[in-house]
Order: sequence, then C-alpha cells, then structure tokens
Amino acid sequence: MLVSALQRLRLYETAFGLTRPRLFAETVALWLGALLVLVLSPCGRAG
Repeated sequence: MLVSALQRLRLYETAFGLTRPRLFAETVALWLGALLVLVLSPCGRAG
C-alpha cells in the first residue's frame, strides 16, 4: 500500500509540482516503509 501511495504521490508531483504537504506526505511514507522493514527484518526480532 505504501508503494502505491508513493507512486501516486510522484505522479501528482510530476503533474503539479512539489509542495510542502506533498513533501511531508512522501517523507512520512518513506519513514513508515523504513520502520516496517526494520520491524519485519530478522535482525529486529528478539530471540
């Protein structure tokens, strides 16, 4: 779902330009993606 949201956001940025709300949304989506990878990675799990 995050990948789809980022793709749509980049389409908006291409068509209408980068704005602060779009930059914030992209930053949050990337942060959530990184957090998801860390939580699901084997190194992040305890025992």
